[in-house]
Amino acid sequence: MPFKLIITPEMKKKFQSETARHLDDLETMLLRLEENPEDSEAVSSAFRAVHSIKGNSDYLGVKDINTLANGLEELMDDIRAGRVQADAPATAILFEGLDLLRDMNRRVASEDYRESDVTGLVSRIARLKAQASEKGGRPEIRESPGKKVDVAAVFHRSALQQIEYMRESANRILQGDVSEKNRPNILRILKSFHVSANYGGFQAIAALLDEMKQRLEKENDFGKKTAGYLLEKCEELLRLADEIGSREGPSGKTTSPGADAKMDDLFREVRLSPPKIDRIIDVATRMGIAHSRLSYLVEQGRDIREGDCVRDELKRTARQIGRITQELQVGAMALRLASINMIFERLPRIVRDIGLEEGKKVDLALSGADVELDRKVVEQLVDPLIHLVRNAVDHGIESPARRKEKGKPERGAIAVSASHEGNRVVVEVSDDGQGIDPEEIRRTAVEKKMFFKEKIDSMSSGDLLNLLFMPGYTTASCETKVSGRGVGLDIVKNNLKSVGGNVTVSSTPGAETRVRLQVPVSIAMLEVLICEVQNERYAFPMSGILENIKVKNKDLQAIDSARAVAFRGEILGIKRLAEILEIPGDTEEQCGDEDREVPVVVVGFGGKSLGVAVDRIVRSQSIVTKPLQKHFDGIGEFSGAALLGDGDIVLVLDPMALVR
Repeated sequence: MPFKLIITPEMKKKFQSETARHLDDLETMLLRLEENPEDSEAVSSAFRAVHSIKGNSDYLGVKDINTLANGLEELMDDIRAGRVQADAPATAILFEGLDLLRDMNRRVASEDYRESDVTGLVSRIARLKAQASEKGGRPEIRESPGKKVDVAAVFHRSALQQIEYMRESANRILQGDVSEKNRPNILRILKSFHVSANYGGFQAIAALLDEMKQRLEKENDFGKKTAGYLLEKCEELLRLADEIGSREGPSGKTTSPGADAKMDDLFREVRLSPPKIDRIIDVATRMGIAHSRLSYLVEQGRDIREGDCVRDELKRTARQIGRITQELQVGAMALRLASINMIFERLPRIVRDIGLEEGKKVDLALSGADVELDRKVVEQLVDPLIHLVRNAVDHGIESPARRKEKGKPERGAIAVSASHEGNRVVVEVSDDGQGIDPEEIRRTAVEKKMFFKEKIDSMSSGDLLNLLFMPGYTTASCETKVSGRGVGLDIVKNNLKSVGGNVTVSSTPGAETRVRLQVPVSIAMLEVLICEVQNERYAFPMSGILENIKVKNKDLQAIDSARAVAFRGEILGIKRLAEILEIPGDTEEQCGDEDREVPVVVVGFGGKSLGVAVDRIVRSQSIVTKPLQKHFDGIGEFSGAALLGDGDIVLVLDPMALVR
């Protein structure tokens, strides 16, 4: 039977967001517990996470989540007390419960939410506890000295949430809400809040809550007068809660790592730091002052005479507005930044699950989790990174027996790192597995008839590795849950291309594979070099340009029907952009003037470089890029488009496609 939620949409979203964070915290702690069943801090943190979910779902009336959370809490309590061992059967049930809670939480805000059947899992929890009771448990897990729980921080965070729920309920009553359910809902919140305050030893808050509960239980008319009283007491509760919150440590966080950083992508909230908000407000204020000044000057400019200083003032004010506008753009872009840790903290669970399924032992090392990127770039990195890590476990890491035969440690190693390189971020995924055999790629390409055999036979190792990015390519001999369906690195390539990024792969057969992703920090603004060919303008991303040079026609050498020039001790291939894009009316005849200097943009990708000849280099500038529509996907030379100040549209070139 459908379960009708009795909470407002705003309360649903807040519950959803808080629960998603608790579930992320629970997952992190379960992974730690699986590695070390004696980890008392992980046990206690996991218990607190599921306890918070149970408490929140109780006073919001979400019965199925509350029932399952209660069962998991009891199991965690038994593990903490030593009545149940944190072995494989117990952690398997905990992970299954975690996944079911995630599924329910994803749907909990929808209007047609239907209650899930959790009786099967709850029964299995009861059987596990009964079996453990018959066998006898183990010594109680106690908190490690020096790793005490910050009770004040945990209570402060919960108190703020419950105060907010009561204030919202009171405000609805003041706006005319006469629902009979207002009274039981608020009393339920007060009861839960009172239990938490007593448990934490916060007597001042507990006394105030007791006073409020007694008064509201006696109220016959639960109307605006009662709502006013409730709002007044909420202010007192908030003051007392803030006093407790000030007792937190310097970080203001609990001992659970990642509780605030890791968020479910469906329900995450954009949390802004006060300094970023202050900066935007300050810049906006200065913009308003400059605008007022400009309006005044325009008014004065009606009677501008020759030599009048008003014209110079207008120019200065225009330049000032330009500078402030740029600051505002930079500040606004900073608000869009999100930590790549949102993806990184998903990876341990993926490695763990596939490792168990494949019978492989794998260690995962993460670094650079604090690197920030445009939120849309982070979203486009989700599928590529998950795909690469899954491939590393499934294709790359060998079985323990095979690794032992090769003289390698039984446990494979996967490393995922993020770092800044100029105005771009590099994310690298590497493993110490069996590597990629170029000859196997060659055989697969011949079997699949991807090109003529003669062309495949002439390909270098680097060219063969690039075939991995073609749709439908796979070397897997059979289909599994993880791979072998012909869905390969083309997913990675397409996602990165949509945000102006690129990907390269290198491998040492039998030793390692390394995949390198390059993405811009922000896709809102892009530094480009505007060039002209056949009276049409095109934009080269600055991140893909190695250098700009001028080459005389007489210095060009013919090599295998192609043109090249000596450049910094190496041979640099030269191609005209008009030739690459097959623009009608190509300027080949201009090559007849031997002394004519041709502007050349040297672009690089994956260790390769190419000189792209253009008619004219116009200027460098910042542009706001937009992705191309889907029906342009087949045109690989372009990664996006932008509107210039004069109203013309410029296409943004993809250096990766040009070099290849």
